[in-house]
Amino acid sequence: QRKQHTFSKHMASTYDDYYLEQEQYYTTAGIIIAVAAGLLGLFLTFVGYRLYYIYLFASGFVGAGGLTLILIVSFTISDDISKIVLTLVIGSIAGFFTLLFHYLGVAVAGVILGLFISGIVAMEVTSTLAIVIIALSVSVICAVFCCIFDRWGIYITSSVMGAYGVVAGIDFLSKSHGGLIYIYPRLFGLQDVDDWPNWLTWFLLGVAGVLALLGFFVQARFSGRKYQHLPIIVFSYDPSREDVYLEDEMSSDEEEYFQRQKQMMKSKIKKLTKKDKKKKKRNDDLFD
Repeated sequence: QRKQHTFSKHMASTYDDYYLEQEQYYTTAGIIIAVAAGLLGLFLTFVGYRLYYIYLFASGFVGAGGLTLILIVSFTISDDISKIVLTLVIGSIAGFFTLLFHYLGVAVAGVILGLFISGIVAMEVTSTLAIVIIALSVSVICAVFCCIFDRWGIYITSSVMGAYGVVAGIDFLSKSHGGLIYIYPRLFGLQDVDDWPNWLTWFLLGVAGVLALLGFFVQARFSGRKYQHLPIIVFSYDPSREDVYLEDEMSSDEEEYFQRQKQMMKSKIKKLTKKDKKKKKRNDDLFD
């Protein structure tokens, strides 16, 4: 009984310390961002590719806006209105650029994914040099992968980061002690929390992983399968070669999509032709 009482007392003090550390995030700005992250994350997880332009905007907005909020909280700007305005303005400007330039948005999303993976690794790594090397290498690899394998990169980044947004938002709003919001601040060395990560942290990451796999499957098999989006600005576009642009300068994904559309149209035409032949034959039989 004495051991059990000591353990309970230790856990209670741990939770108290955690709430004191996390209290600085429970502001109006933090709650609004947590709700927005949960709702946007839910849509991106399952229909991220279909929401292509929202995805591009969100990659810049979340990347720049999230970094801005982390810096604001860490360097003590106490006014909630200032936090919200700065985060929205900087995030919106970045989102505007990633919306216009397709590969910039996809690369930024890859960097965010790479930093997320690095943040998980950094939870158990103490060496600053090792963390920096891991963060840089993983981020570059993820960004290059997303630019090369365009569609699959969007599937992966939207499902993973969307699932993280949902679970982290629920964790934050419920005031549990999982602390998923600490992944990025701790990676940048801006936050240090005692007794973290804990068992709930890993459990919530597991839930986010399962949700991400489910979202990836839904997008690849259903919601994003028959959709193809073209960039708003294409760097290689030449108006003088407009007649050959779609044929010669299509990406592999675009070409695959158009080929699939051609096959679908051919199959529909064949079905219509067969129906017409049967209908004509029935009419001939009636007149005979």
